[in-house]
Amino acid sequence: MPWLHHAPRAFASEEFDTSLTTTYTVDQTGVTRVKHDFSITNLTPTTFIKQYTLTTAYSNLTNFRITENGVQLEPTITDEGNRTLINISFPRDIVGEGKTRNFQVEYTNPELAMIGGKVLEVHIPELSDSNLYDRHTVIIQTPLSFGEPARSTPKPFETKSIFGAFETRFDNTDGSAISVMYGSKQYYNLAVRYNLENSTASTALTQLALPPDTSFQRLYYHSLDPAPANMKRDDDGNWIATYELPPNSVTPVHLTALAEISLDPLPYPVPAPKNQHTNKDEHWDTGNRQISNLAKELATPEKIYDFLIGTLTYNTRDTFPEEKPRLGAVQALSRPTEVLSQDYTDLFIALSRAAGIPARRAVGYAFSQNEALRPNTSGGNNLHAWPEYYDQSRGIWVPIDPAWGDTTGGVDYFHQFDLRHLTLAINGISSTTPFPVGTYQSIENEENNLEISFAEGLPEPTPSFGLMVEPIRVLGMRLPGLHNLKITNQSGHAWYDIAVALTHDYPGVTVNKRQSLRVPVLLPFQTVSVPLTAHTNDLSIKNNVEVTAAMLNSSDNSEIYAKETIQLSAGPAAAGYFQNPQVLVGVGVGLALLAIIAGSVLVFRRK
Repeated sequence: MPWLHHAPRAFASEEFDTSLTTTYTVDQTGVTRVKHDFSITNLTPTTFIKQYTLTTAYSNLTNFRITENGVQLEPTITDEGNRTLINISFPRDIVGEGKTRNFQVEYTNPELAMIGGKVLEVHIPELSDSNLYDRHTVIIQTPLSFGEPARSTPKPFETKSIFGAFETRFDNTDGSAISVMYGSKQYYNLAVRYNLENSTASTALTQLALPPDTSFQRLYYHSLDPAPANMKRDDDGNWIATYELPPNSVTPVHLTALAEISLDPLPYPVPAPKNQHTNKDEHWDTGNRQISNLAKELATPEKIYDFLIGTLTYNTRDTFPEEKPRLGAVQALSRPTEVLSQDYTDLFIALSRAAGIPARRAVGYAFSQNEALRPNTSGGNNLHAWPEYYDQSRGIWVPIDPAWGDTTGGVDYFHQFDLRHLTLAINGISSTTPFPVGTYQSIENEENNLEISFAEGLPEPTPSFGLMVEPIRVLGMRLPGLHNLKITNQSGHAWYDIAVALTHDYPGVTVNKRQSLRVPVLLPFQTVSVPLTAHTNDLSIKNNVEVTAAMLNSSDNSEIYAKETIQLSAGPAAAGYFQNPQVLVGVGVGLALLAIIAGSVLVFRRK
């Protein structure tokens, strides 16, 4: 929706030379004083401006002031709920070629700027009828405490400090939307509760997805109670916790955590796309003829994004049931005025995959201070959905938000994401699972499953690992020299690309000759098990071999995370073959056959 336009009876651009300078002055609370300075010069001797009408895409505007040459005018203000009309009638005529009418329109808008935590965002939607302006300048003045812009679309013409404020100036914007971000990182407190139910009469296993690290998100877990039986990272980067549930029980899981959201990619590796990230799935029918034809025509993520904004209309009506069914890509295309964020997302993913572009769905919480401009609903809950596509050149999954790009009237959520989206789960291998942890509910509901608030920062990552050695046994027998090294992450941060360096002072003993001990990722409170061998150069067996295990950053093997002494037993080199699972199976089968044969011989002897 445009924020400014002329009344149909206003004028044609060839009859006037029009200059507009708009100044947005943001105070410490995020309230913005808007001032439009118009300068309209007659290009013909008989045509002049008698009336002027502005339409803003915002309601709740206050403190109007309209002046011409210092004289205050009385406009007609109409608040229509989702927009405000400002109609100005000029008391005197300015006639004559080259004559200029200068007037100012001022008002207070509480919704153009948003302050959350330590971050200030200013989003100015696109200008309607921009062709009527020969020159258009935008000036944004913000408190010095927020500093210079961390990100801006488009790039500003000039930035400088002036009169206790920071001024960002845009010249000749062509009426395009403007987004400016002051602050490059945002921090959130999370309190999550998830109730795991087992209504059967036997013990059951269940899995849930916990908030993960992503290319733009880093988590720190304060606590996870109770601890899961195990944790792992799946092919989409989800952190999957497995719980054993007693019969006929409800097990509440409580997670408290901190999240850091960054505008710039974080230096943590995330899983690269699989073949499944371009496959057809339940809500992503890439084989549909209309989908495949559009994908050939659009071909790039940006063109698909622009197509969605130009084709779909967010459903702001309360005509759908509490649990609105998910339309999926094909129905979103055929019912373009009934869509929510999940439907924008599904259509983007289907079109991208049909074009051969890996794409997936993020589900989580998006902080919004205006539900009309940035709705935060996805089919019966107050979670939000947005798509991600894989950028091969950068090696990262890039989040975008076509739903908010549409509802905000052209704010760019393709080239510039924000610090308000918190990922709780990722659907890529499957279009439906895993489900996100927690459902955000209204503040009046005392049974919130997800509570989020702004935080001051994230603790400095401090490595804390526990090491334990367990001997490998076959049919209850301990095999000398074969072990499992169990590594436990005792910190709330995830650690990536860990190398384990092993050293000792025992001549004739080789530790882990055939394998390099590397751990791709250690999730918070996770325990992983890696095989560890120790053998002698002869047929002897040595017990209580002391080995120093150092946990290193594998990128340069210089930063030592932890160092600990462990004890092993070293056996003959041939024992190493038993580490192969196929050999172990063969040995097990062989021992079983020997037992059967021996038993048969004893039976025949007794006969």
